[in-house]
Amino acid sequence: MEQVWTGAAYCGLCSSWCDLTPVLVLARFSDPESVMLFPVSNDLEEALCFSRFDEGHLLSTVSDHRFVLDETTWLSAEHCYQAQKFSHNPAYQARIAQASSAQEAYKLGNRWWPLKRGDFKQVRRVLMTRALYCKAQQNPEVGEFLLATGEQKIVETSLYDHYWGIGRDLRGQNMLGQVWMDVRRRMRERLQEIANGQG
Repeated sequence: MEQVWTGAAYCGLCSSWCDLTPVLVLARFSDPESVMLFPVSNDLEEALCFSRFDEGHLLSTVSDHRFVLDETTWLSAEHCYQAQKFSHNPAYQARIAQASSAQEAYKLGNRWWPLKRGDFKQVRRVLMTRALYCKAQQNPEVGEFLLATGEQKIVETSLYDHYWGIGRDLRGQNMLGQVWMDVRRRMRERLQEIANGQG
């Protein structure tokens, strides 16, 4: 089946319009200009959509929200995540941690050399989860915003990253959105523990 992009879908709390509404060409007739279009059922219209690299969004990994993790103060979640790829290389890890911007940290962390830690693909979700949890816990505006989303689905809208985002075909794993929803659940559990005198 062929996908055709026909317009914008409203992204809930982010109060913006994203060109994410897909339709499928379900049938083509002998006339090449004659097609039948039916909208694909999806929940993007009700989701909280954001971009990993939107500096102005509280859930972005590059927003200016500092936090402490492993006795290090990180300038952003992106700095922290990229540096953890090189835990076996302290000098290069420090270079990433001191990068002038989150975008620079991302570039340094995605060079082909030096080599990343051998178990990187197995632990990358854990690394991102730790960074985002600390970001939300130590920056009240982030934590409050996240908790205010309730049970709303959170979606990272990258067209090119099928792991962290949904990808151009909307079939990506949306792992960054999944991580934020995991962090939200854990923060709720923690608040309940405190309310019950367990904290």
